[in-house]
Amino acid sequence: MLKTLFTVLLIILCALPAAACFGPKLYIGTPAGEDGELLFHLAAIYLHEKTGVDSTRFEMTGEQSVEQVLQQDQVDLVFSHHAVATRKALLQIGNELWLLSGPRPTDDLQFTTVPRTLKKLQRLLSAEDLSALRQQVAAGVLPATAIRKLYMERSWI
Repeated sequence: MLKTLFTVLLIILCALPAAACFGPKLYIGTPAGEDGELLFHLAAIYLHEKTGVDSTRFEMTGEQSVEQVLQQDQVDLVFSHHAVATRKALLQIGNELWLLSGPRPTDDLQFTTVPRTLKKLQRLLSAEDLSALRQQVAAGVLPATAIRKLYMERSWI
């Protein structure tokens, strides 16, 4: 009986580290198409490498506004081509792109490193970098490949 109890406890303890590999996930709203995919990977790759937080892309339709998807809790973060006074921007690239936040990335303890990490990316990434990435994608480079290459060449990840 004691041997069986010990075996069960050992199995449970061995399974715990494997369960810990599945961490929190953020939902990032983007426009449809290749530019939306580029924007998603811009944030998702950096966040995953620096914080371990995984992200899922939420492709917005033409009828959905930035404020609407945040208010309905469909996304945690959303890219916008304009600032929204009622939402905090965790990332801004020049005067052309904002990554706006819902409450989870700033209030939920499992995401405490996300705002700080995105602010660091903001200091590193310029509007010229974004333009160069868009040109690469237009030339046929996959968005994730172009972004990962930039981040690795500059030792950001």
